[in-house]
Amino acid sequence: MSSLLFALLVPGPPGSPRATLRDRTADVVAVLSALAYGALMVPLGDATSVHAAIPWQADVAIGLACTPALLARRRRPLAVCLALLPFGVISVMATGPILVALFTVAIRRRARLVLVLAAVHVLTGVVYYALQHDPPFDLWVDLLMRAVTGLAAVGWGLFLKAYRHLTSSLRAEAENAQAQAEMRMERARLTERARIAREMHDVLAHRMSMVSLHAGALEVRTDATPDEIATAARAIRVSAHLALEELRSVIGILRQPATTTGIGAHSSGVDGRRADAYSNDDTDVEDASRAGPSMHDTIVVLGSLLGPGTSHRGAEGDTGAHKVAGVGLVGGRGDDGRRRHRGGVRVEPPQPRFSDLPDLLTEARSSGMKIDVWVAPRSVPSEELERTAYRVVQEGLTNARKHAPGGDVEVRLDGGGDRDLRILVTNSLLHEPGGDEVPGSGTGLTGVGERVALAGGRVEYGAEDGRFRLEAWLPCNQ
Repeated sequence: MSSLLFALLVPGPPGSPRATLRDRTADVVAVLSALAYGALMVPLGDATSVHAAIPWQADVAIGLACTPALLARRRRPLAVCLALLPFGVISVMATGPILVALFTVAIRRRARLVLVLAAVHVLTGVVYYALQHDPPFDLWVDLLMRAVTGLAAVGWGLFLKAYRHLTSSLRAEAENAQAQAEMRMERARLTERARIAREMHDVLAHRMSMVSLHAGALEVRTDATPDEIATAARAIRVSAHLALEELRSVIGILRQPATTTGIGAHSSGVDGRRADAYSNDDTDVEDASRAGPSMHDTIVVLGSLLGPGTSHRGAEGDTGAHKVAGVGLVGGRGDDGRRRHRGGVRVEPPQPRFSDLPDLLTEARSSGMKIDVWVAPRSVPSEELERTAYRVVQEGLTNARKHAPGGDVEVRLDGGGDRDLRILVTNSLLHEPGGDEVPGSGTGLTGVGERVALAGGRVEYGAEDGRFRLEAWLPCNQ
């Protein structure tokens, strides 16, 4: 009921959409209240007595004439109140519209001003009392009556004014909080998209560059022996299968619900606070998941062309359990950690570390790359830095293989301990004669920069003295 009264009696700001039916209803209620109060005060104030200052018919007429002015109280509250106050000197019926005008001023103006107007309203009672030939009440009774009713109208108006300010501030705070939450969620989405892009690039660029390099060698070497052709085809099949396995792991993570084991919470070197915001919004996960099947099908087709129905033999000689052309998205994998299920929840495969660098370099050398390695870190860094260092070296080798096949590559890792871990990968800018440059997304180095920045490090890259140089520093002392 009180909410209904507030909605009816609190006038909305001029020009607002609320100033329609509700404000018209409030005007009707205000006019009827003024008339009812005035009609009640005419007999109580003895305005019908022969000793009244003016006949009661004139008193009622003045009160009725004052009532239409209340329709303008919302646009000009102070002017309406000042215009009605003088009529309180001669008319009891006019006190109803005067009280409504004081109530409106209390909502729209400062409290000090409305208290002054209320005092003027009380003082008009002195003049009204003086004009009576034989007043039925003492002066203090008339003043007390005007003071009580005036303060009641003013107090109610001030209360509704405070109520309006409170609700407005709470509404503004709620809108601000919602806007900030949406901004945080958007930042989380953008961060997650960038992370997904980096992961997809890291998963595919290295493997597919191996496929392209071996396929290019088969195209150029028309005089290759059957054993050389079989070796190159086997390398292509292995690289395509590993790319499919790694891509399947990423797509599986994108497709699962955003829970504490999902995208928003697993370790990737990105600020973990996005997990809370991301758990309530699966839009990006769904978008990435919809994009996943096309990439998955592309590599499946490639694998089927290379060896349909054949089992995969890994780099270490272990026979896999899935076929190249028909790998499903359910089931388990052995202790190699590539893909496991526990209690129906997908467990993310282990991330690369320092111990995986020899395999990466051996694989690169098997494709014909000439690599000189110098590794002398003072201490083993954290898992996050190990993963970042691996990705930097992987990106350097991938770029060298794509843009300068057949050139020599130098890989250096040093520092650590109380110094920054330094990773340097350089390669010659000479292209292999007759070789086509492998196309790329153009975002690999950008992704490396973002990954290193998330770890608190910095990256520099560019051509220098006939070689391309990729150098990164990671803070081991943090």
